[in-house]
Amino acid sequence: MKSQWSDEDGRLEIQLTEIPVEMLVTAEMTYRRSLIARRQWLIDRKAEAQAELVRRQIQAEQEEREREERLASERVGRLLSQAKMLERADRIRAYADSIVLRDDRVGMSGDQVAQWATWARQQADRIDPSLNGMLAGEIAQIPPAPAT
Repeated sequence: MKSQWSDEDGRLEIQLTEIPVEMLVTAEMTYRRSLIARRQWLIDRKAEAQAELVRRQIQAEQEEREREERLASERVGRLLSQAKMLERADRIRAYADSIVLRDDRVGMSGDQVAQWATWARQQADRIDPSLNGMLAGEIAQIPPAPAT
């Protein structure tokens, strides 16, 4: 394709029809290259958008897995805490029962020891997760098992 003309190849007047034809061919080729480049740009943008969508979906799934793991870990932590609280409540009750059986060694009246034992058992009931509502709250948060 020619982009320059001169008298060297022959008289310029003879080339006058060739000049506009070459200009049109050059313009058409430039236009087609721009269409091809635009199409490729659109293809690339679409691929990038799809890749970004996949990346975001993977990230959202990862964040959901991490959230579920964190919640499960927190539930286990609460479970262990409640187990300790139940052990302490049982230990307090056993201690109160043991003192009631030994009230003659305490140096207080049987009524005073019984009153103290009642108070001690109330404290045990206060921290007992099966009585203070903590266990019921945990059970209520467990999602139902899927039907099979």
